[in-house]
Amino acid sequence: MSRSWLIWSVLAACALLIVGAMAWSTNKAIQLEEKQALAESDAELEERVRMSLARMDSAASGLMILENQRPLHHYEPFFEPEDVLTASFPRQVDGFAHQLSPLLPELPEFVRLHFEIDASNGGITSPQVPVGSEWGYALQNGIRLDYLSASKGQLTKLRSLLAESADLEPGYEGTKMDLLCRVCTRNDEALASISRSWNIPDPVIVEEVEQKVAKARASNEGISQIRSQAYTQDLAIIEKNKRAELYQSNYRRAVPKLQIAGRSGPRTDEGPATATRKQKANVESAPKEDSKSLLSLRDAGTEEREGRQAAELVESPSRISPFHPVWLGSELFMVREALVAGTRRYQAVWLRAGDLGANLLHVIRDLLPHAALEPISEVSASSSSVLPDEMMKRVSNDPYALVTLPWRIQPGEEPLRTAIGWSPLRISLTAGWVVLLLALLGSAMLMSGVMRLSERRATFVSSVTHELRTPLTTFHLYSDMLAEGMVKEESKKKEYLRTMRREAERLNHLVENVLSYSRVERGSARAECQKVRLKELLERMVPRLDERVRKEEGELRLLWSGGAEEAEVDTDLTAVEQIIFNLVDNACKYGMPEEGERAVLLNVSVVDSGPIRIEVSDRGPGVSHGDVKKLFRPFHKSAREAAHSKPGVGLGLALSRRLARELGGELSLCEEKGEGSCFVLELPAVS
Repeated sequence: MSRSWLIWSVLAACALLIVGAMAWSTNKAIQLEEKQALAESDAELEERVRMSLARMDSAASGLMILENQRPLHHYEPFFEPEDVLTASFPRQVDGFAHQLSPLLPELPEFVRLHFEIDASNGGITSPQVPVGSEWGYALQNGIRLDYLSASKGQLTKLRSLLAESADLEPGYEGTKMDLLCRVCTRNDEALASISRSWNIPDPVIVEEVEQKVAKARASNEGISQIRSQAYTQDLAIIEKNKRAELYQSNYRRAVPKLQIAGRSGPRTDEGPATATRKQKANVESAPKEDSKSLLSLRDAGTEEREGRQAAELVESPSRISPFHPVWLGSELFMVREALVAGTRRYQAVWLRAGDLGANLLHVIRDLLPHAALEPISEVSASSSSVLPDEMMKRVSNDPYALVTLPWRIQPGEEPLRTAIGWSPLRISLTAGWVVLLLALLGSAMLMSGVMRLSERRATFVSSVTHELRTPLTTFHLYSDMLAEGMVKEESKKKEYLRTMRREAERLNHLVENVLSYSRVERGSARAECQKVRLKELLERMVPRLDERVRKEEGELRLLWSGGAEEAEVDTDLTAVEQIIFNLVDNACKYGMPEEGERAVLLNVSVVDSGPIRIEVSDRGPGVSHGDVKKLFRPFHKSAREAAHSKPGVGLGLALSRRLARELGGELSLCEEKGEGSCFVLELPAVS
């Protein structure tokens, strides 16, 4: 028992180790597959983000380039064109012809207002809001009054906004206009070279990530690295650098680096008070001037332009910085600095940030339907003066930031964790688990069978030893007594000799069964079949069967039914005789009651041209229910059972069933008999 427990313990420990290792491998494989699927989802989302950024930058770059192409004089409601010719082709005198600014008739899309700040006096003017006599001239040229009034309201609102105090730092007393002007000055220094801008990633970082990406693609683990989040972040920085280079390239082709001042120079350098009084007077007199002729309007503006013409005679080429988008609170502006003959101006565009952002999101609705734009707080008038280089570097390396406008995209969705389902990996793992469990089950069954076989062999050795010891002891004792002449009476000598012969027959029967079973197990048994009538076959073995029954003081009865006497069989006669003798021997050993009829019945029948049935029954106690399951098992009787029961090792019925099946028949226990036991041997009949 202890040895069996040890074997099963070792087998269970091995099974646990194998199952544990398989479970760990399965868990790691599934986790790796889930990470891979999530990485692919991340890569797919990042790809849509990159495409969305490219679309929005492409849409916004048109607005940026268009505004950067505007010359200085577009920020005046009316300007004097150069080299105007009359019908007879002489050059017109300066100050005679005037032209409307392209910004006066209507506002470009997504623009709230264009305006200009005079650095010398802080005055704010707009090309959409004429002053003085120019108001009436605009009305005469088809500009709607409601449009001019709305633009004037926007200018008033802008002046109020820029006049507010700037909450920048303790002790700072400037206004928001001061912040906006300071941003322009900072931009002029930072953007002196077109190749350096807030929206271009750091070239050192770009070079590093390009090397990392190239290394990941060339390495053996390239696929896993390419699907990683770090790889997609690096790729986003590279894509942003390409977008920035494309924008700068388009900008260089569309906008000259330096613009030469034309007929319009800087405005008259008036003090803030004088400028304010003149503007107020001009606005109040505008309705009266509406009825004047073109010539009177020109005369009214002659004095104002004399200073400009004088300045043009000595001014040097104009220098204009690119427009720089910047946040001022929740409002978005584009600002630039212009230097004309030593005079500084600040020109700006007040954008409709809400409408512009909605239009950009509409462009990418098919890619990111739930996306949003977040203002980049670092690119604002209130923060651009505090450590600008560090902040601009952080913004320029942000992979989610646009390169044209200070917005950062928010995808509005997480990577989709799609159901993996029955992937090839999971199918393989399931098949592996099934094979493993079947292997463990087969190993357990094999081990159980081996252990049962080992136990049966031990039982067989024990029982055979007991069965051999008893007759050998009898031989040894009786032969010594007869050899020494200790038995004088002839009747005793005959009795001893009969006992020795009986024990010899018992040994012969035991050895014959063991050898026959061994041949059947090895498959070396060769059936010598011959055709014979069933009656002749039984008459051949009846004397031996009758003798065996008479030794137990019983009676053998042979019964025929269904015309079995004339039936023929084609079988091995020796094997059939051995089967029937084993059945009769078992009936003699276990089926002879102490009281009552001591008979063994041999009933032979043929039913409906079916197989031949040979029934061997007795009048004994029958087979108990607990013995039915192990009745046909070989060597099922232990030495203890053999010592306390009839002689035998429990091999007869197992051998008989095997022999019957070798002959094409079957041996079974008939449980329908109410008294005693009945075994049925079925043999195929010759048709």
